[in-house]
Amino acid sequence: MIFVTEAPNDKDVLELLGSLAIAVPIPHGDFAFFGKWTGGEDIRVCGERKKLGDLIKCMEDGRHIQQVQDARAAGFDRVFLFLEVGAVREDRVSGLIQIRKGGRWVPSIPQTTGTRLRSYLNEMELYAGVHVRRTANATDTAQEIKSLYALFRRPPEDHSSLNKFHTPPSPAVSLYGRPSLLRRVAKELPGVGWERSKAIEDFFPSVRGLAGATAKEWSEISGIGKKTSARIVAAINGEEEQ
Repeated sequence: MIFVTEAPNDKDVLELLGSLAIAVPIPHGDFAFFGKWTGGEDIRVCGERKKLGDLIKCMEDGRHIQQVQDARAAGFDRVFLFLEVGAVREDRVSGLIQIRKGGRWVPSIPQTTGTRLRSYLNEMELYAGVHVRRTANATDTAQEIKSLYALFRRPPEDHSSLNKFHTPPSPAVSLYGRPSLLRRVAKELPGVGWERSKAIEDFFPSVRGLAGATAKEWSEISGIGKKTSARIVAAINGEEEQ
């Protein structure tokens, strides 16, 4: 279920989300829901929906940054910003953002430059970990929220689009050098991935030890239960997963 704020200005998105959503007095963001992450871990997702003028005001008074910080403090793992900008452009002389209104281009209210807006959005994404989505209108925003909700129904490893023969390590894994052979082998096993492969590397002395381990030995590794252990041993032995 997607929880949407009871604020009057979010009623349009609530209606567009249909049976997937319910209006409640949520304390953080304009929408929120629970989702799944690697290994089936439960995570909390929320997002702010802002028109261009509202975002510019928030840029100046720091309100949006405070909203993000409050959401993080409340335990939300993923924070999104949906910026409904519609048709915009920059004035060639002043660099000010202009919006399409009544068939002509007029300065945004409040005014800001395209450089300032891009800088703020980049800082939010790179430094504050806020996922920025630009949408054209309420319908577009609702479709994006539906897409995210569907995405987070399952953990990343269960999405077919990610099931590639080779999965490159995340920056956190490869930052200090190439992962070991044992870790590269381990991450290909069912239910493992790059994050859990570190615990496997710490547990087994070699690839040979990994390949000859029993399901009981696998279940002794942190984060790997009996079901995953059985799947791993079956995969190593060339048996089909049940």
